[in-house]
Amino acid sequence: AVPPEVQSVRDLTPELVVEAAVRCLRAVRPALGAALSPLLPPGISARFRLASDLAAACQELGFGGDVGYQTFLYSSEHDTRRLLLFLVEKLPRDEGERGAEPPGKSGALLRAIGAQIREQLGMPWVPPVCRTPRLQRLQGTGHLQPFTTCPLVLPQSGGSPELQEYFGGAAPPVPAQPPLSSQTPPALLETHTAQ
Repeated sequence: AVPPEVQSVRDLTPELVVEAAVRCLRAVRPALGAALSPLLPPGISARFRLASDLAAACQELGFGGDVGYQTFLYSSEHDTRRLLLFLVEKLPRDEGERGAEPPGKSGALLRAIGAQIREQLGMPWVPPVCRTPRLQRLQGTGHLQPFTTCPLVLPQSGGSPELQEYFGGAAPPVPAQPPLSSQTPPALLETHTAQ
C-alpha cells in the first residue's frame, strides 16, 4: 500500500518503486516476477542485484526506454513515471472493464478473434515456400488458387448485325465463360490488360 504522504511520483522511495514494479511484473507475467522480492534488501550488493534483475525483467517485457539498476535505486521522477506507466499499461484488464464487451455469442466471437490474432502475431513470418501446412493455414496461403486464365469473348461495338445479335442474346455472360469460377478474375485482368 502507498503511504498517505506520497502525493506524486516524486515522493516515491526506492522501496516503493521496487515493490510496485515487482507486483506489476507478477500480475503481467507471473513467471517473470516470481523470483523477484518486492522488498528491497538492506545490503548494497543485494539491492544492486535485485534492481538489475528487475531492469532485465522490464526489458524482457518490452520496455523500450533505458532501464538499469539506477532506475530503481537512484531514479529521476521522469524515469520512474515512464517505467510505472509502462508497467501499468501491461497489466491485465479487470473483469469490470470487460463489461464493455458484448455479452453472449458476439462477445465469444470477439474473444475468439482476439485469441486467433494474438496467436498469429506471436508467430514469426515465414516466406510462403518455406511454410509448413499449419503455417499455410495460419498465414493465409493454404487456400490460394493458382493464377490460371482463359480467353474471354467480350461484346464489341460495331460489326455485323449477326455479331450484335450473338452478343445480345446467344453469347454467354462473362462470368459464365471460364470453366472454373476461380478463373474469372484472372481472365478479366488478362483481357483488360491486353486491350
